[in-house]
Amino acid sequence: MKTTNVTTELAKERNREAAERTLTSWIQSCLTLIVFGFAFDRIVNAFNQTLRRAEPVPWERAAPYVALGAIGLGMFLLTLAVAAHRNQMKALEQPEYGNALSAEPFALATGAIVLFGLVAAVFVLIKWL
Repeated sequence: MKTTNVTTELAKERNREAAERTLTSWIQSCLTLIVFGFAFDRIVNAFNQTLRRAEPVPWERAAPYVALGAIGLGMFLLTLAVAAHRNQMKALEQPEYGNALSAEPFALATGAIVLFGLVAAVFVLIKWL
């Protein structure tokens, strides 16, 4: 059995924790983008209903594209962040290290956010089609 250096193991643990914090920040940012896209669509709809103009202003025609773009960007960036996190975790894994953190909670959170993004995108599309 190969002995491990305590300093090396502590450094790995710090790197794992840093990667978890980074992924959590990316999840927060991506969720913010998705919510922005959905909220932008709702706000433009509220303005349209309040002002009731006969001819739509050009930015009103672009609103669904901005909303869908923000939602799509949030989901795309979240996918990239999870892939980068997974690569970092694989790089840190060593057979002798027994305290590896589970990626299942983050995979579940990521799946929930992507599902939320898809639902928001569907609602935006239904309203504008």
